[in-house]
Amino acid sequence: MKKSIYLVVIVIIVIGGGFFFIKLLLKNHKSQNGGNTAQLTPPPTLPLANTTMNMIGTKIISFPAFHISFQVPNNLKTNKKLDPTSEDTQIGSSFIALYSPDSIIDTRKHKQTAGAKLSINIVNTKKDFTDEKDIIPTTSMKEATTDTSVIPTNNALLNSKDMKVHSFPSGKPVRAWAYNAEALLKNGGSMLDVVFYCVDYSDSKQSPTCQKLLKEILPTLQH
Repeated sequence: MKKSIYLVVIVIIVIGGGFFFIKLLLKNHKSQNGGNTAQLTPPPTLPLANTTMNMIGTKIISFPAFHISFQVPNNLKTNKKLDPTSEDTQIGSSFIALYSPDSIIDTRKHKQTAGAKLSINIVNTKKDFTDEKDIIPTTSMKEATTDTSVIPTNNALLNSKDMKVHSFPSGKPVRAWAYNAEALLKNGGSMLDVVFYCVDYSDSKQSPTCQKLLKEILPTLQH
């Protein structure tokens, strides 16, 4: 009787083990042949823009995802320095915002009231310059000008053919003066669109601050 019981138990174990082994083989076969399996690990995100100091008193801003870097004055500040309670760092893989040292931000409303803000944004899907009407407010068209003086003469990547610079009042609700310097850079078989947008909340008629910043930064751009 005991032998019969042992025999039944052994048969059950063998059958169970065989079933598990067959199931495992089928699962591996499905995986090797591109079966529908959920992707548990999200794709890696692009590295954020970063800031490092150099030996000549300027900061190096790098966009690792696009192999672009340039130097900015050491006294420019980030949003976190001026508005510590803000959840927006204004730093991403393709953009960064920097502020002149005299900038003032209302930390309750998280809005800038004085100083200049320089935003740098990179787009890798554009093939041509942004249309002027998409940059300059309609109410500012009459006062808008071009300023080729900020285009560097000693940078192999930037010249009058690869850059367009507009200077204009930013319009309502707060009147401030803005500079929009856009550069198209060759990136293999595609183009990179790099925009330096500077708005000066302390000056509603021209902006020597924005002009000076662009003249200092653009010649240092590397790709």
